[in-house]
Amino acid sequence: MRVRAWFSRNAETIVLAGALAIIASLVSWWAIFVRRLIVEQGSFDADRADRLKFMVQGESSVFAVALAVCMLALFLIARRHRNDRLRMERLLQFTSHELKTPIAGVRALLQSLSLGSIPEEARVELLT
Repeated sequence: MRVRAWFSRNAETIVLAGALAIIASLVSWWAIFVRRLIVEQGSFDADRADRLKFMVQGESSVFAVALAVCMLALFLIARRHRNDRLRMERLLQFTSHELKTPIAGVRALLQSLSLGSIPEEARVELLT
């Protein structure tokens, strides 16, 4: 049960990490695949092949930086969402506790009135 609760509390972070791992692996695969195609093609002269390899490295680097920035932003959003949810839960707990205290007093008074254990002169005063 603890494992399920942990997964439930950290669902956003788990999904984020999984999505980022998949995207990073796809980009890495793409970069390796394109570099191998450039090398295996052989129809490019050495200077053009080097430029194409540099271009692939540059695109991969820019994408990696963009991915890192998005990862950071999504992580911060998920953390803020979790903190907001925890604050809301605490607010509801405190509010329900504060409402239960006066309600318990009113309930006890009503039970005393219904049982007739309060003298008549006090009863009229309490009812008003």
